[in-house]
Amino acid sequence: MITIGYSTRSSKPELQEYFKKTCGVKNIQVIEKVNPNGQSLTDVYNDILNESENDIVVLCHDDIYFDNKSWGFKILEHFKKTDYGILGVAGSTNLPKSGMWWEDRRKMVGIVNHEHEGKKWESKYSNDLGNKIHQTVLIDGLFMVVNKSRIQENFDTNVKGFHLYDVDFCFRNYIKDVKIGVMFNIRITHKSIGMTNEQWDLNRQEFSNKYQDQLPIKIKKTKEDKLKILLSCLNFKTFTGSEVYVYELAKGLVKMGDGKWSVSTPNGVEVSKEGMLYKIQDINYDIIHVQHEPVTNMVLQLYPNIEKIATIHSEVIDLEKPVKHESIKRYIAIRPEIKEHIVEQDEIDESIVDVIYNPIDDIRFNKKETTEENAVLFVGTIDYLREQTIRDLIEYTNENLMELWIVGENKSDYLDDILMNKHVKRFTPTWNTETFVRKAKETAGILLGRTTIESWMCGKKSWIYNVDKSGGILSKELVSAPEDINKFYGSTVCEKLVDSYLNIINETSN
Repeated sequence: MITIGYSTRSSKPELQEYFKKTCGVKNIQVIEKVNPNGQSLTDVYNDILNESENDIVVLCHDDIYFDNKSWGFKILEHFKKTDYGILGVAGSTNLPKSGMWWEDRRKMVGIVNHEHEGKKWESKYSNDLGNKIHQTVLIDGLFMVVNKSRIQENFDTNVKGFHLYDVDFCFRNYIKDVKIGVMFNIRITHKSIGMTNEQWDLNRQEFSNKYQDQLPIKIKKTKEDKLKILLSCLNFKTFTGSEVYVYELAKGLVKMGDGKWSVSTPNGVEVSKEGMLYKIQDINYDIIHVQHEPVTNMVLQLYPNIEKIATIHSEVIDLEKPVKHESIKRYIAIRPEIKEHIVEQDEIDESIVDVIYNPIDDIRFNKKETTEENAVLFVGTIDYLREQTIRDLIEYTNENLMELWIVGENKSDYLDDILMNKHVKRFTPTWNTETFVRKAKETAGILLGRTTIESWMCGKKSWIYNVDKSGGILSKELVSAPEDINKFYGSTVCEKLVDSYLNIINETSN
């Protein structure tokens, strides 16, 4: 059922017996290749593949031992339940042009123990996925398991010595659609430290030159994969537009998956539970979605090398100024005017700016159970930027015998003054803005804000005030909902953003 083969300078009958006892599968075949003259591993391993009596062949170093039992049974189960052709315990989802697969540690996968000079330690390249397999483009030659019926290429005997045989073998099979992956339920200790030498560098250069037109290669993520996304925001206190944007985005992204993590605990790998607090190591995020200049700069200090996407929420607020950094691959403008502004004023390349609108929850905001009280609703911070708009609305509602409902945090010195108008009512910030939107006859806001879109989804018209940086009114217009209202749906926005995430993650690296 299983063949295990290895190359060794001198015979090790005790190692043969060890493999048989720990495998957990009866009648395994062990092929020991005594190799005192340093025959290339590509020749040795091809001989083992040819001599093996079984389709499942383990090719490994002669200085390893297993930290768990029945490893052979686990290997058979993996091949029985999946279509993988090559499996290992460490590898990478990326192979750069250099051929140095550990060049980007963030792309490394697997867990291997090492033992040297009386000390033992764990090299953990990624999270423990338990009984699952993580797809990669290659695996490390320390421990390679091959299903002969599924591979397309044997080892290339032009690769001499003891280095890069694994990279070349995996690469040539990968480009012929052989599936390669890393296992986590087999734990191995390597009784030495992997070292490179002149032969390794020579083989690497030859490999890199030979396949320069086909490198780099990487595993491309899809919407079926679980992405690790970090969302940043200045704060969550007063239900401002950008705060609710981040919340709705997070909620929508969770709906696209299951919102669960595989967490390593003292009891092994467990699926995360809602409301539980877990102590975890630094997460290797797939992408970071930033907003607000001060937070973006802080995130750049913490994660300078992880790819990012930045949302710009306004063209008239200083903290929304776009940050330029090589790790920020794309910018999201929540309306066309913002895109135009950051391209012209901040000199952001137009080709990396997308317009994707605010995500709105169409379950909370829709035409069901709406009424039409004689009032205009204004939701937003009461500050300098909105003062002229608010005063203009006070005049408009007074003239039309309507009430003005203001919902928002006060950051002004004029609130007491405007509340002297009996038709003006002020409410503290609340999450339940749909209560007001469903009742009001009209809404109002500066620029194309959340309240305007929310009112459109409830079948209400909205006043859009275009203002400058000081809050001066440039124009105003009462606008009805557009026909393509679904572009504001949270599900639509999240789909577009995930497409952007995947395009960035899957961009070919050099």
